[in-house]
Amino acid sequence: IQTRSVFCMRLLSIDQQDILTVSEDECRDFKPAILQPCNQVDCPPAWETEPWQQCSQTCGNGVQVRKVYCKQLLSTGAYRRLGDDACQETKPATNRGCSNTDCLPYTAGGEWGKCSVSCGLGIQRRDLLCLQLTATGHQVMLEREQCSGLPSPPLVRTCRMMACPSKSTHTHFIPSC
Repeated sequence: IQTRSVFCMRLLSIDQQDILTVSEDECRDFKPAILQPCNQVDCPPAWETEPWQQCSQTCGNGVQVRKVYCKQLLSTGAYRRLGDDACQETKPATNRGCSNTDCLPYTAGGEWGKCSVSCGLGIQRRDLLCLQLTATGHQVMLEREQCSGLPSPPLVRTCRMMACPSKSTHTHFIPSC
């Protein structure tokens, strides 16, 4: 819509620069329109993006997502949502990497070793690991000292193997004659 200002004016002389603005009551003619329509054609479809959502991770390799729509501004001023194929431009990204900072070191237990016995009740041990998730999303092993003071997972547990064979005494039976 185009707008313009409309005034009631009195011409004081033939010279066009000698004009006086007066009250609208003094104008007898029909007042021209202040508004007039323009661009009465639907705009071509275009992409509309919502803001990026919060990062999925506070450290390490997170992801941000957003919604992207194909919309068309109609001549009425309303918007119409269309399918992605209606927009000819390349669709803007809907996700991106974020939170490119290393996480704090943490402790974890390694693989459990073999049971200390081949039968009956024994124990299993595992090593304490000091790990860190990097900004690129890779897990790296650190020196154990870098995790000193952090809580440790259990490093020893019991294990039960099959029952041990019983030690039986052999008795010889001699039939009587």
